[in-house]
Amino acid sequence: MRNAAGLMLASVVSAVLIAGLWFWASSRHAELTAPETINAEVACSRPVAEGLNWMGKDRYIGSSGAHIAPQLYLAIGISGQLQHMVGVQGAQTIVAINSDPNAAVFSQTDYGLVGDLYQLVPAITAALK
Repeated sequence: MRNAAGLMLASVVSAVLIAGLWFWASSRHAELTAPETINAEVACSRPVAEGLNWMGKDRYIGSSGAHIAPQLYLAIGISGQLQHMVGVQGAQTIVAINSDPNAAVFSQTDYGLVGDLYQLVPAITAALK
């Protein structure tokens, strides 16, 4: 099932890649090909959709946004605030990449990687090809 603007919701989609504010603020986000490689829907955190309007409001995940239940939820640069994580409670597997080893998201993930997303994501993408 898709919401009004086309984001695949519920368990129909196999993967959702979501990126936080600092990722979208970088001009380098276009370099990453992970969504295409894993055939993932792309979503965002609330500040990216509301306030900055870099993605549609239908694309943000959280308590007042979409609630999703994909097989894989890949969080890139997501801090893991409660308001956001409520929206991904149904995910089967949560993987997070964050440069902050103390980010709250790590307490709610199945797998966590601490480091620079511009090094980690391309390496993961290459391994999946």
